[in-house]
Amino acid sequence: MFLSTSFPNKGMELLNFKSILQDYRAKRTLPFKLSTAGKLVISFKFARSCGLRYFSYNRLLNKLDAQVLAALLASPCKCQQSPFFYAPLGHIITGNVSLVKDPYLQFVFSMGSKFREPQPINWDDVRSAAVIALGDLITILQCKWKLPLTAFTAYRDVVTQLLEQHIRLINKNPPSAAPVILPSSKSCEYYTK
Repeated sequence: MFLSTSFPNKGMELLNFKSILQDYRAKRTLPFKLSTAGKLVISFKFARSCGLRYFSYNRLLNKLDAQVLAALLASPCKCQQSPFFYAPLGHIITGNVSLVKDPYLQFVFSMGSKFREPQPINWDDVRSAAVIALGDLITILQCKWKLPLTAFTAYRDVVTQLLEQHIRLINKNPPSAAPVILPSSKSCEYYTK
């Protein structure tokens, strides 16, 4: 069985959601043996990488109207005044992040286009993603075994209780190494909207 769910933040990793779904207390409430349903594989959908978030010009170009775009194209290019000017093409072409003035964006860009900015742990987001994934799993099992949705009520209840217990336990005994949270920047507000 293949289950795809979102990965809102590091809390999802700390939760170890797969172990909750396969906990013996939850499995014994199912009307069949979970092992007969096949091996459970969970795939996570991660947040957009910096490359998709910051280096995509589509949103900017879509917001430009024809008059503003014409004015931009008609204005003289100031690339030649830059220390990053590349003469063969007549424009700025560089991988040097010092071109960017904001220190936060310099750091993010220096990490590369596949870098994902760490997010603070938000248990409400983790809980929401886990509940959606649980609903998806139940739908998969219901279709596979052709059972009514009510046959999975006890399983849903036990998994939800285990989910809350795990979150309380993690909050009571937080991991020793807290995830790194980068400082925010006013420059990034445009990209987070």
